[in-house]
Amino acid sequence: MLKPPHPITRLAYTLAMTINPNNHALDGGRASSHLEKEAVAQLAAMVGWDTHFGHLTGGRTMANLEALWVAGRLAPGTRVLAFSQAHYTHARLSEVLGLPFTAIPADRRGRLDLAALDRELARGDVGTVVATLGTTATGAVDPLPALLERRERHGFRAVRRCDLRRVFSFGGEPRPGDPSGLRSPRRSRLAGHRPAQAIMG
Repeated sequence: MLKPPHPITRLAYTLAMTINPNNHALDGGRASSHLEKEAVAQLAAMVGWDTHFGHLTGGRTMANLEALWVAGRLAPGTRVLAFSQAHYTHARLSEVLGLPFTAIPADRRGRLDLAALDRELARGDVGTVVATLGTTATGAVDPLPALLERRERHGFRAVRRCDLRRVFSFGGEPRPGDPSGLRSPRRSRLAGHRPAQAIMG
């Protein structure tokens, strides 16, 4: 994000574009589609998922856009909640998609404030909650087990922005195979903007 691509990356991209590797159609991108499935499977294995569904995107913004679009289609007319330290694209993309969006304040640890979340959930019109597993500003990790418990009670869709580098580096937070954290959801949107960047929901 802060420096130009490596020269090998530029060359690889130029060569790939000459054959139009169209991953959404197997007849147009057989090799690249296979590589995409392989990459998604490896990322899923990092967090202990045996069953998964996902694909690579050109960046985190596109992954967020798709995750919110799916959320809006599954629960039309309901609100999207994300806390104030979540990536700014969630609020902007919700507006683009015509989804009502509400920002939740952060707690003293820089995570989503659960008391404030409970007040919004009590209104009964929330369809999606964005959880951030590694904020851009501070690396704070939202309390995912508590959010998953609330998802069971309130029935909202949980969309997670996950920077796996941060999740694996913070002590006491969810790690691969931890049943209290990342094992529960099975579908994902994986973004290639940064190494091991994922949107999961």
